[in-house]
Amino acid sequence: MPALKVIVCYLHWGPYHLARARALLQVDGIQPYFLEVARYQTDHLWLRDPERGVAIETLWSGALQDIPAAKVVRRLKEVLERISPDVVVTCGYGDPVMRAAAAWARKSSRGSLLWHETTRKDRRRWALKEFAKGILVRRLYHAALVSGKAHREYLVELGMDPEWIMELDPAVDNAFFQTETEAVRRDFRKWRERLELPDRYFLYVGRLAADKNVESLLRAYELYRERTNGECGLVLVGDGPEKPRLLTLAQRPALRDVVFAGYRPTSDLPPYYAMAEWFVLPSVIEPWGLVVNEAMAGGLPLLLSRNCGCAPDLLSEEVNGFSFAPRDIEALAELLCKVSALSATERARMGAASKAIISAYTPERWAQGLVRGARLAMTRAGKLG
Repeated sequence: MPALKVIVCYLHWGPYHLARARALLQVDGIQPYFLEVARYQTDHLWLRDPERGVAIETLWSGALQDIPAAKVVRRLKEVLERISPDVVVTCGYGDPVMRAAAAWARKSSRGSLLWHETTRKDRRRWALKEFAKGILVRRLYHAALVSGKAHREYLVELGMDPEWIMELDPAVDNAFFQTETEAVRRDFRKWRERLELPDRYFLYVGRLAADKNVESLLRAYELYRERTNGECGLVLVGDGPEKPRLLTLAQRPALRDVVFAGYRPTSDLPPYYAMAEWFVLPSVIEPWGLVVNEAMAGGLPLLLSRNCGCAPDLLSEEVNGFSFAPRDIEALAELLCKVSALSATERARMGAASKAIISAYTPERWAQGLVRGARLAMTRAGKLG
């Protein structure tokens, strides 16, 4: 039986996704191809990491924000005709190039598989627009892969039959983060001095953008400092459009010790995870949150916004962390006070629970899930018995 030819289309294959691509290349019975719309995105610095080590077909060598859509769609069709895949996997339906790839698959009687990473909470929803999305989803896709419970629920709301939906656990390179954080912890003092980090700290990793809600974290941390002796510092790793405003806010007396570490590539993140006590993600919009996977692989307990797409799947309340309403600054401040008072033994127990939970979310399992989804799409397209 010939290998199943599957092309996985994404806006950009960044470092978060490459471990999955490498795992897919190791699966027997499948011949994977990888396609990206653009080489990078201007608002995601981490997407400019140069080393990838996986053959990827790039439709546009510049930024995603600058693509000439008609030209790129023509290029897309040329690539699909040349490769002639059995199944086309597209990430989302919001981008016109992704929709064009799915439409090509349906028109060419190939399997069309949606890789769905959106939840109802991601943004305000309008009834007429949701109705149109439902029509689109049912017409363009034979089946879908979803990241978690919240993503499945939203896709069912849009009208996709639950039997056509399979869960595809989002994964990062767990082994890398676990190994590297353990190595840092064996030489704790050297790394703390090198990076000039506080003895104890809460950690945020991500873009400094409005949807990440870092301002609320800063204001909650300010209240925490005012109500306690402030033994835990705050370290923000990332860059983005909100940075100037956040730096201005951090001039307030209780926030002057907040560390703005700037952008760090994926390979440089383990020391920050290794020396933190808690990982905090306060996003108001967060389809999943792969930094949470990284923090868990590094053995950190979590403080997660309830708007994070991963929260229903990765957070077990009071087992490996706590959740909070992202706009409730007072509640987050109280939570910071509460967890900073927990003992090292309690934190270690929660960190170990994080490691245990995330151990099931591996690139290898992701790859196997994608193959099962591809076969489901082929069956629904009438290509498999």
